[in-house]
Amino acid sequence: MPVPPLQWINLSQHLQGSAAPPLKDASIGYDDTNHVLLIFGGESQQGFPTSQTYLIDLANLRWTTAQMPSGLTNSPSVRSAALGGDDSAASYRHGHIVIDGESSGGNPATDIWEFDYTSQFWAQVNVSPGGPSGRWGAVGGIDPRVGFTQSANLTTPNNTFYMAGGYDGKTMYPLSEVWRLEVTGTLSSNLAQNVDASWSRIKVSSDVPARVSAGGTMIGQQLVAIGGCTSPPSENAIVDGSCAVQDSQIIDTGTGNVNNLTPCIAPRVDPAVVPNMCKASSSFSSQAFVLFGTFDNSLWDDQGGLNQGEIAVLDVGTGAWARVLPAGDPGPDGKPTYPVPRQGAAAISWSSALVGGTNINAADTLIFGGRDASGNYLSDVWVLRAYNAVLTSSKQTWSGFGSGKLAGGPTATGQGVTVQYLTQCAAPISTSTSSQTSGAPSSTTTSHSSGSPGSSDQAPPSSSPSVAYDTSTVHKAAAAISVALFFPAVAFYRLSSPTVGFTQTNDRHLPLFYFGAVIGLAAYGLGVAGLATAFTSITSTGAGLAKRSASSVNVPTAHSKAGLALFAGMYALVPLLHLIALAIRRFDGRGDGDDTGGRVRTDSTTEKLSMNGRAAITADPTDLDLHQNEFGYNLSPMDRRGQEVWTPGTTPMEITSTNGLMVGHQTPSEHPVLPTPFEGFIHVLFHALLLALSILSLIALWQRAPRAAFGVFLAWTGVFYIILITLAWKGYPRESILSVIFSRLRAEPATFSPVPRTGSPNGSRPMSTNESVAVPFPSEARGPYQHHQPPYRAALSAEHDYPTSLSHGHADADFEDEDEEDEDTRQRRIEEELSRRDVSIVTVPKRRLYVLNPNPPEDTTA
Repeated sequence: MPVPPLQWINLSQHLQGSAAPPLKDASIGYDDTNHVLLIFGGESQQGFPTSQTYLIDLANLRWTTAQMPSGLTNSPSVRSAALGGDDSAASYRHGHIVIDGESSGGNPATDIWEFDYTSQFWAQVNVSPGGPSGRWGAVGGIDPRVGFTQSANLTTPNNTFYMAGGYDGKTMYPLSEVWRLEVTGTLSSNLAQNVDASWSRIKVSSDVPARVSAGGTMIGQQLVAIGGCTSPPSENAIVDGSCAVQDSQIIDTGTGNVNNLTPCIAPRVDPAVVPNMCKASSSFSSQAFVLFGTFDNSLWDDQGGLNQGEIAVLDVGTGAWARVLPAGDPGPDGKPTYPVPRQGAAAISWSSALVGGTNINAADTLIFGGRDASGNYLSDVWVLRAYNAVLTSSKQTWSGFGSGKLAGGPTATGQGVTVQYLTQCAAPISTSTSSQTSGAPSSTTTSHSSGSPGSSDQAPPSSSPSVAYDTSTVHKAAAAISVALFFPAVAFYRLSSPTVGFTQTNDRHLPLFYFGAVIGLAAYGLGVAGLATAFTSITSTGAGLAKRSASSVNVPTAHSKAGLALFAGMYALVPLLHLIALAIRRFDGRGDGDDTGGRVRTDSTTEKLSMNGRAAITADPTDLDLHQNEFGYNLSPMDRRGQEVWTPGTTPMEITSTNGLMVGHQTPSEHPVLPTPFEGFIHVLFHALLLALSILSLIALWQRAPRAAFGVFLAWTGVFYIILITLAWKGYPRESILSVIFSRLRAEPATFSPVPRTGSPNGSRPMSTNESVAVPFPSEARGPYQHHQPPYRAALSAEHDYPTSLSHGHADADFEDEDEEDEDTRQRRIEEELSRRDVSIVTVPKRRLYVLNPNPPEDTTA
């Protein structure tokens, strides 16, 4: 590829006056009438956007400040990384346009300003409604070689600016979102508010993924975008260039066609891209210079190009690349020097020499500031001078070469200037490429030995970058919000469920239940929408190619595979299992809130005794039958027909301890209960999937979203799990694995103390708390209750409960002859005797049953 003779000239050491401070991403313009360079805004060393305006009088090589007319002292607000370009429409306007940018607090500026070179003041542009939202870091601008146009319905000429991509701190706009800005009107000190502009959207044939910290320019009506990062990375990743992609596009704004370039340079962050304004060859008009940028030299080998001032030359007509090393500035000691690699440098190219006099036959590109790979902000000024000649790899000297002794400084005319072609593309550092990068040129690289662009230019196969993927903001937001909404839905569902308390009910709290259900349905809908937009908006970038995956399912990354698997579990499998569990409940006759299979009983003894006396008891209490259950043996009275009848406080559902026998005693709080194994599995699966989705969302937010979004989601997740644990600790809901676990953990060692017992060697009965002697259960060292000791009361005195005339063996003469009693009399006698007794039935783990009759007569055996 032919290139002009190129030389770096350090202008900083020739400038006088108070220089601008170190800045990155400043806006730069040039007043060719007064030979003044404009520098506005930019980011300071401390990371803050600025709003100062600095001028360099290039004719006298002196820093100056703008002398604004009285009453015209307004200026744009602080901003950096704004899109800019010169607006020159004959005598109507002669100024510099600044579009949007990053303002304070990481917010985008949403206005357009123009600096009038003639009177040196700022004027805000009147913009018609509509157009893009505010953003910074967009690529585009204007090619100063393209003249203004005259619209038939306007009295003043138009200049056209282009903008693609950008970032507003929340949304990364794809490079395929291209906008056209038409600027018209008149700008002068007496018509300071007479500049108008309007936006229109350009339809592009294919999608180009979004990028931040990319470089770009306009070559005629073709927009060139180079490098950048495909997601908002950490600041460190931008500084060291580790997030950069080897990706370049050319977007024809006239036709909407997108051409993806074969990569050759190392992936760069924030390169400066300008058109080649040299007029020595017609082929130069389609060339762009790619300057600086930074990259991760631990991942890529550029053969030391950037450290030697490398210029990458791109032909936008053919997509061919040339990598050349310009001559340096020898300086006073004669040793050539080069600018250090940097990102965010402000650069402007002009068709003539900007410094050194009008007799120099060259085109200059002037560069200011930037940030080097160590994070240091710069304020130096360099000139890349392109002399009006043509060089190739086989013809590296020209008529201005002179004696061959390199001359430098602003007045340099090209003596001793030549270029060195690099003969291979940058390659990733690996075992397979180390031998190529350290030795002779690889056979897969092309040495440009002709005067026209070669069609065989391509990067080594090993230099192809890995494929990167991105999706729309709708997917990223919907997925995270869906997971976040599940948290309150779960919390309200648990609050609406029956809980553990003295007053038990199986009815749900319907307002909370319905509110949680609405939130859950919203979360479900957003999750489905998020998945759908993932497949309809995914874009891939690799080897300079951009594709849309809309016709087939594409899960090329670990994130997408994990997301799809978790979606299938949470949004498909869990709802299906819940429906099956609900059907099983209905089939078994249990309602949605029925945790025990029937209504919860209160004090069954009180309920039974409130019936017609003891009329319901028709069984002989001496006819006892032991029924084995899961707890041991249960004592149930049987009537003479073998049917089980009710005895107060004896059924498993009526008695947790001896409380069932204590008339008027309040039923104690129930313990939480485990759900059925199938429903327990559903609960565990749901919470495992919810936790996994939360972690996946946090990872995605950390990598792709603003830190504020990550922090909010992390705090929201933490609050939910604190609420979940608190509710389970308090017994919400009653049917819960976590509630049961916490119920067991709350048991203190004191609750396992032995139960007081009486001292009879042949019998045992509960004692009141003022008794001191206890007889243990046989072969037991403590009471039969594992987690609590039930309350009990002392029976009445023996004289009151058992008259001396009546013994346990029925010694009274009225009852000695049972054969003489009829059935009704005998039944009444039994009921009267039972009404005087207080019977405690205790079931112990070893399945031994003891019937304790408190305070029996002395002549009666228990």
